[in-house]
Amino acid sequence: MLPLFVNSLTQTQNTKYIEQKEIKQAQEINNIKNFDIFTPTYDKQEDIGIYSIKSLSDKELKLEQNSPTLNVQENIKIEPSSNRIIEFYTGHADLDNTIIDALNGQSDEVKTQVYDTIRKSFFPKYTSDLSESDRQAAISLGLKQAEYLANQNFDDETKTKFMEVMNIFAGIATQGTKAQDGSMQYDISSVVLIDGNGHIQESNKKEVLYTMEKESPEDYNTYLNLLKKSTDEADKFAIDWILKSQNLNNMIKNHAEYEKHQKEYYDNFKNVQIDKTFENVDTSNRENFIESIKKQFDFVDNKDYFLKLLNQML
Repeated sequence: MLPLFVNSLTQTQNTKYIEQKEIKQAQEINNIKNFDIFTPTYDKQEDIGIYSIKSLSDKELKLEQNSPTLNVQENIKIEPSSNRIIEFYTGHADLDNTIIDALNGQSDEVKTQVYDTIRKSFFPKYTSDLSESDRQAAISLGLKQAEYLANQNFDDETKTKFMEVMNIFAGIATQGTKAQDGSMQYDISSVVLIDGNGHIQESNKKEVLYTMEKESPEDYNTYLNLLKKSTDEADKFAIDWILKSQNLNNMIKNHAEYEKHQKEYYDNFKNVQIDKTFENVDTSNRENFIESIKKQFDFVDNKDYFLKLLNQML
């Protein structure tokens, strides 16, 4: 059987691709411009919208013009542009599937809030309007948003697994890099593979490259040089390389070592220092959650951005 990475780039029949921001089935493999987890390609779209408020009082938090404080304005409702749940996947199958399993049986509202938190607080596509300190603070807020949702909706075992993944997401997000145009690059995929049970399948691409680097450093350097010119050319080279029986056998031989490598890779993200701006937010109930977040707004520059992140939780 061919490696999943090879299959994913050479076959389209009976394969469903999930693209960030939009779910659709690929009609041609050429439509998938980037299968490289290290340099995902995004469409430039607005990341954050204000969602309708479904609180007991139907109130919305809003900043008054020229005021650094938050006020509650009555009877303001801004409806979402779509009621469809827009999932967000990183391409790290174990992590994504933990979130999928945690959300199994949850309401559409909870699913939307979780995926919006991952998409907007951890992995915004464009951050031109944010300072780096605000971007890091948003990750800090994202962890508390996730903790609040977990406290309100999950049992203890599910919460522990859910928050472990969220902390890894926060580590990955913290190490993201910003290009001159404000676009962000993270160690996540822009295209992922999903099976018939709704779970993410891990591409073998990383394992192929791990094997190549270990067993054939010269070929790995060739791959890296091709990658600078064209992702498609680099991917074709990697496919041709792994289709050779000796290389495929080496990948199988090194699989246990690769699994250990991947565990260490994820463990490293757990040790990344995360911004502490919202570290002391109280997530025990809705009222405390809102009030303790409001107190921290004096420590961020773009208050409107953080207000939008907060409103998506209400």
